[in-house]
Amino acid sequence: AFDVATAMDVSWPLRILVGVTMTFFVPSVTLGAISPIVASIALRQTAHIGGTVGGLYAWGSIGAIVGTLATGFWLIPTLGTSLIVFMVSITLGLLGLVIAPSIRSVVAMGLLLGVSLSTAPTPVFGLSVAPPREVTERPGQVYAVESPYQTITISRDGSGRLEMMQDDLIHGYFDPNNPEHLEYAYLRLTAAVIDVIVHPGRSLESLLLGGGAYTFPRYLASRYPTSRVVVSEIDEAVTRASEVAMFFDRDDAGVDVIHADARITVRDFARASERFDVIFSDAFRDVAVPHHLTTQEFMRSVASVLHPDGVFVANVIDVYADGRFLGAYVNTLQTVFDDVFVLATSRPTAALVRNTFVVVGSNGAVLDRTSVLDAATARVRSAHMLSTAEMDHLSERSGSIVLTDDYAPVDSLISVIPHLR
Repeated sequence: AFDVATAMDVSWPLRILVGVTMTFFVPSVTLGAISPIVASIALRQTAHIGGTVGGLYAWGSIGAIVGTLATGFWLIPTLGTSLIVFMVSITLGLLGLVIAPSIRSVVAMGLLLGVSLSTAPTPVFGLSVAPPREVTERPGQVYAVESPYQTITISRDGSGRLEMMQDDLIHGYFDPNNPEHLEYAYLRLTAAVIDVIVHPGRSLESLLLGGGAYTFPRYLASRYPTSRVVVSEIDEAVTRASEVAMFFDRDDAGVDVIHADARITVRDFARASERFDVIFSDAFRDVAVPHHLTTQEFMRSVASVLHPDGVFVANVIDVYADGRFLGAYVNTLQTVFDDVFVLATSRPTAALVRNTFVVVGSNGAVLDRTSVLDAATARVRSAHMLSTAEMDHLSERSGSIVLTDDYAPVDSLISVIPHLR
């Protein structure tokens, strides 16, 4: 349904509306008809209208609450969404067969079972979708798992390099033959910023928000062997996938891993009065940063766990010509940090082209722009530091919005990006 909606030459919100309608309209109407029909049947058998209708809807509400809690906290982590949908469809079909047995019901159930089995996750009856497993669903794929947050797949290319994909976005590469290899240009830009602030012989205290393929944590641990590298990764399945299929050994690599939301991790470090030289935010959900990691309140927490001369670095994906999210993000950092600048993997243009930006904020000491740009271009030839005029463009495009816990419309601000896929 979503492929059909995407093929239509309409706006992104309308694509979403069409896709959701095609997928859920008929099931929703059908399931929604159950309560009125049950109420009608029950009222034929009693004279207590108020009590009967009230009881039916009370039990329906209790079931909805219990179902929501059980699904969110137990069923999805245990079974995964694909197996849950499969089981629900089969259960509904069986109930229909029991309630209204007929030749048509048997034929319909047979068709439903055939379609369900042909599209069901494997193994169907083992109920073991969530644990890691080797798969051969497509060439080069060596691992796949569905976590409470996303579907994680790992593939190997012809050169032996490993690629981690979370849902529809590639989140990292790892080359077993070269642990310090950084495939993504934005990671090389981040490494350049760190090279500027880390003096020879000095250890590095770093906190990384988001693990992904654990490429950058391993890079830092290898390049600065006497340093401390801490990673906050909300999804344990991401870490497990890296360990099982991407040669990640946290003890051997010297990386501490905390499985918690990045905001909670930063809050706990603030309460413990721990400080870091670098905090790198690379926590993405598709192309957007989770909105609660973009707000002024969160940035204040980040600033509180940085050393006086520490640096905050964040990866942001946006379209410069639109620039609303990047501009709002920069505006927000400027309310917390004294010095804020932006590096881009290439020079921004007026065209609607998606680009990756590295936003840097610091309080203690103003980083020398020339040194940073020299280090950046040494690693990424096309690296560009946004000028004052380009920063003003972002501020204008964003309407000087400052993201807060009360107002952080991240999805709306990046709404232009889905059109470019």
